[in-house]
Amino acid sequence: MKQLKMSWIVHGFALLHFAMAYFGALAVIQDSRLLTLMTLLMVLVICVRDSATLELTCLAFVLVNIAGYYIGMELMKVGLRLTGELLAPLNQAVSSLITTEILGCFTGHRFKIDEQEAEHYWDTRFRLVVIFILFVFGVRLLIGTVVNQDLFAGEDMYGYFSRFLQNYILVLIMLFFTLVGVRHFIMPCPHFWGQLGIGGIIFALCTAGGALAQSFGLPFGFNTDFPHAEFFRETIVAGALELLLLGFTYVVVASLRFRAQAGRERQETRKAQFQYQNLKQQVNPHFLFNSLNTLDGLVQEQRNPEASDYIRKLSGIYRYMLKNEGARLVSLQAEMEYVKQYVDLLQVRFPKGLQVVVEVRDEDLERQVVPCAVQLLLENAVKHNVTASARPLRVRIFSDGQTVGVENNLQPKKSQDSSHGVGQRYIRQQYADVSGQQIRIHSTDTLYRVELPLL
Repeated sequence: MKQLKMSWIVHGFALLHFAMAYFGALAVIQDSRLLTLMTLLMVLVICVRDSATLELTCLAFVLVNIAGYYIGMELMKVGLRLTGELLAPLNQAVSSLITTEILGCFTGHRFKIDEQEAEHYWDTRFRLVVIFILFVFGVRLLIGTVVNQDLFAGEDMYGYFSRFLQNYILVLIMLFFTLVGVRHFIMPCPHFWGQLGIGGIIFALCTAGGALAQSFGLPFGFNTDFPHAEFFRETIVAGALELLLLGFTYVVVASLRFRAQAGRERQETRKAQFQYQNLKQQVNPHFLFNSLNTLDGLVQEQRNPEASDYIRKLSGIYRYMLKNEGARLVSLQAEMEYVKQYVDLLQVRFPKGLQVVVEVRDEDLERQVVPCAVQLLLENAVKHNVTASARPLRVRIFSDGQTVGVENNLQPKKSQDSSHGVGQRYIRQQYADVSGQQIRIHSTDTLYRVELPLL
């Protein structure tokens, strides 16, 4: 569907509207319900093609139908004044074509959702759109049916709607009770038919209450002198309005729940990816190879106390990782104790090639950071820079009350490890998910610094 150009979609539907309106007028068929259905289908095609959000799609259904009615009526009046009744079928067809072109261009504005969600966005929401289309089309059928009945003979049906909408306090009250019903009664129900039944009860109560209030003139007055036919007409108007309120509220609430659930799932996914990346940083062949080589060297040189201390610190690193694999945050003090063990292992490997200075303030140790974040930044510095006795890598770990930073002099290796910044990207995502804050990166020709927010 995304391969189709917008102009082809709009022009195609406009021609279909033209043909149906023209031949319908020739056959003296004035019913525009099929045209309404074609308009709803056009809106759906355009919104799915452009990956519009569910809320905007449903809003477009309502606005396009209202705007389409008034634009079409005005164009027909202009056409009749210009050509008279002789060309009435052609006027009706042309006005329908122009109206469709205008509505198609209006709907064609792009309201994009998240690109990562777009591929499967409509898979789980298509049923909601179908439900809302049925709501809108049901209102259209209701209006089209009652307008032609004796009940509204000589009356302006749209005048009733206009007067009802002018009672904005009543409309807001109906919207409030509809929203409460959808959120606390319809949505918690696990079965579709149960939701439909509860929705029917809410629809009946809000419709009856709205019609009674409007007939009595509430809340601006209290008028008991009204005919029964008036109450019946107000019931039809209130029912049509409540049908739209109920459908739109249901779709919006359901969409917000989908979004919240998708956000939680993305956060859990990123957390799992971060944990996996952190584990991979440590349990990859290079790390094990280097650690075992260093340990073997200590044993060969019969430096048993140092070998034992090395093993203890190595086990401490894995113990910290396993202990905090499910934690979203840890204290900076716990993180720095872990970092100290890691630094001790690195300095056994690079006794003269690595210099680490810690300038973390005592008052910041109770603040919190993402687990293993400081260690990953230190690991990145060692991985991507030369650590030689002639050119030592100087790393400074510091805090300033707001952030904890890892800073190093830049002396890149000629052959870079193909990590593509995965570890840093996961740290960035983890901080965004946990706190909504961003990490800060400062880079010059000679210095590289990453600052993590203290939470």
